[in-house]
Amino acid sequence: MLPPLPVLALSLSLTLALGQTFQFQEHAFLQFLGLDKVPSPQKFQPVPYILKKIFHDQETAATIGVSRDLCYVKELGVQGNILRLLPDQGFFLYSKNLPQASPCLQKLLYFNLSAVKDEERLTMAQLGLDLGPNTYHNLGPDLELVLSLVQEPHVWDRSVPKPVVTLNPQQCHSSSRKRRAAIPAPKVSCKNLCHRHQLFINFRDLGWHKWIIAPTGFMANYCHGDCPFSLTTSLNGSNYAFMQALMHAVDPAIPQAVCIPTKLSPISMLYQDNDDNVILRHYEDMVVDECGCG
Repeated sequence: MLPPLPVLALSLSLTLALGQTFQFQEHAFLQFLGLDKVPSPQKFQPVPYILKKIFHDQETAATIGVSRDLCYVKELGVQGNILRLLPDQGFFLYSKNLPQASPCLQKLLYFNLSAVKDEERLTMAQLGLDLGPNTYHNLGPDLELVLSLVQEPHVWDRSVPKPVVTLNPQQCHSSSRKRRAAIPAPKVSCKNLCHRHQLFINFRDLGWHKWIIAPTGFMANYCHGDCPFSLTTSLNGSNYAFMQALMHAVDPAIPQAVCIPTKLSPISMLYQDNDDNVILRHYEDMVVDECGCG
């Protein structure tokens, strides 16, 4: 069983901050993404306009602090927190009965849906074909001029990707979440006290820039510092943390309250998996906004 995503994100953040090995955290995080290994695409697949727009809308909303439901795709009008662009893996069908110069082309479209996990619920799948008018002469006895809607050969040479939207209820909260941009680090009188530390995760430093299309990184932050009994209530601590700090003051064998995140916010990621699928996914609890004793 995998640890919850906040634990994965925070362990990865602390790992980078403290300079420890992060192979286990990387493997666990990849499993959460639905990947068995780090993708190694030969090249980035083209990202359609709609996926770019949804990603940038989410980033803009997060930057200005506007609340958006990450489990509802407003642009498509459907529920979902995972958007995949599945490439066409089909092939042409050639018939020996047709003349070589025949304008009639047939192609079998094939989309691999194995990337959709059992726990996900399909909410939308769409197939779009761009057809253009092509005028040609039917060289029959009447020399009739025929106008027909057929697929032009140069268009058939291109892959026809299929957008698929799914919803993973386990990763969606009932209420929408928002991220406050540029939250200043709190001013503390003692640097050893519990507070939020800034930490920017650069995907290039992790070697993930080869398969993560956007963003190039994000401000994850982490919590660190002491939680002394005398200041527990002023450090955004819970009642439980206050009582634990009180008991620690009486009996040092009881662990002291620790500095933990008290408010987290989501991010959006646009990446490519091991099957060359382009995926836009929203992840809760990836950015530490506030810290406290707990």
